Amino acid sequence: MLNIRKMELNDKALVVAMDEEFYSGPAVDHKIPASELENTFDLAMMPDYPLDGFILTDENGPVGFGYASWYHSTDVAGLCVMLEELFLKQEARGKGYGTQYIQYAFDYYKNARRFRLEVTKENEKAAKLYRALGFEYISYDQMAKDVK
Repeated sequence: MLNIRKMELNDKALVVAMDEEFYSGPAVDHKIPASELENTFDLAMMPDYPLDGFILTDENGPVGFGYASWYHSTDVAGLCVMLEELFLKQEARGKGYGTQYIQYAFDYYKNARRFRLEVTKENEKAAKLYRALGFEYISYDQMAKDVK
């Protein structure tokens, strides 16, 4: 049975280790320095920062994590929740935990008007899951400018 809870300060080493694995797999297109993974965790611990972290556990202990951020979107006339990361350890995949986590997010952010996420073309299994949960590709092409 899957349990989902908010991250706590003592989860940092666990989350950073799983996040390193996340950023070395097919779900992303580039690696992130460990210092930034630690910084992201620290920001999720701040009560007024728009980033929540969640730990996923089953009877065997921690099996994954997820981050979600939120913002107002005029385009959808309300709250938009970005499911930033969802990582499941290899042994926890295929058990429905990804579906349960996303359903949890739908309930947790019950006032949201839109949920967004990113998926690489190589991560076909994740895209199939997201489509089954009602996500669709939107017509916007995204542009970014990184500021260092």
